[in-house]
Amino acid sequence: MKIAHVLGTFDRTGITTVVIQLSKTMANSGHNIDIIVWDCNNIPKLPNNVNVVAINVFGLSRRPLLGKYIRKFHKRFLTDVIYYYLYSSFFSKLIEKKIFSHNNYHQVFFHGMRYYPFCKVNFPHVVVAHNTKSRSLLNTTSYIKNTISKYCIKYIYRGKTILTVSNGVRDDLINNFSVNKKNIFCVYNPFDIEDIKKKSNAFTPAFNPKNGYILAAGRASKQKRFDVLLNAYALSNISEYLVIIGSNQKHFNGLKKLASKLNISHKVHFIDHQDNPFPFIKQAKLVVVTSEYEGFGNTIVESLICGVPVVSTDCMSGPNEILIGELKKYLAKTNNITDIANKIKMCLSDNPKINSANLARFDDNYVAFKYLEHIIN
Repeated sequence: MKIAHVLGTFDRTGITTVVIQLSKTMANSGHNIDIIVWDCNNIPKLPNNVNVVAINVFGLSRRPLLGKYIRKFHKRFLTDVIYYYLYSSFFSKLIEKKIFSHNNYHQVFFHGMRYYPFCKVNFPHVVVAHNTKSRSLLNTTSYIKNTISKYCIKYIYRGKTILTVSNGVRDDLINNFSVNKKNIFCVYNPFDIEDIKKKSNAFTPAFNPKNGYILAAGRASKQKRFDVLLNAYALSNISEYLVIIGSNQKHFNGLKKLASKLNISHKVHFIDHQDNPFPFIKQAKLVVVTSEYEGFGNTIVESLICGVPVVSTDCMSGPNEILIGELKKYLAKTNNITDIANKIKMCLSDNPKINSANLARFDDNYVAFKYLEHIIN
């Protein structure tokens, strides 16, 4: 079958990781896969039957510059959601003309906000929701902008077939955006479990302090609340070092100042984005997630695959669906520095074992099969 994933750009987000893994797994099953982007940067190595289709979408692509500046101008006064919705008829006709008028796809999957500009396309498709929309998109200080954005999101998802990456994202769409629950199906993110295990043994990190370290990883954004992590780490007063792997150097500078203020800078080690972070994860005593919200929590699953326990905030959405059974007690209250510090100390003391049987639901072949069900049906 011929399948398209509309991604937009190859950035360093979890959505990109998910789409690449899905595409590889579907391709390995004999399907022909197109990944559609309008900003063609940092293209990863892909199987031969995974094609990158690059198009120029005026108002979304970085080129021409006029379109880029028009978008920036609108974003000064509007949210992304409002901008995409206002011009969705234009964007939808454009992508239909450039791609879908001469390609016969068995199914098209639109991922995340990449769907919003194209919400009026006139062909069968499935929308994949990757984040908790009420937290990630209704977060401006303007009541008017939030109200209009909420209306737009309600309309965008109305009557559509939607896959969500967690039950939390599903519930958020139903409760906050009046989406019909009959149209929503939860399918967890895919992971090539054996490949992650193999990559975790690719090398031994040079950084290996005597007392070991705990680790956090992800985009250094406000959502991840690394500031809360630093405060909790300082309060825990553990001997282990703290390693933070991320990709926002500007945000790192602020975190380094906070670490210095907390008198822990000598024990906190910042590492820039890693194409293969798994050896660092495997060597850690535990991984800590302090997010205010998630869509799923890829880092949690990746850590468990590497055999490393996780302390996570019990935030919307995903962590409490991943950390189940004996691991559930390592869920901490969101933004609660004391509870996070206590859970870190508890987990280090317990050194819990990971039940690999609980990870089968995240296997890439199983997840790809669940996606393909929405082609057959």
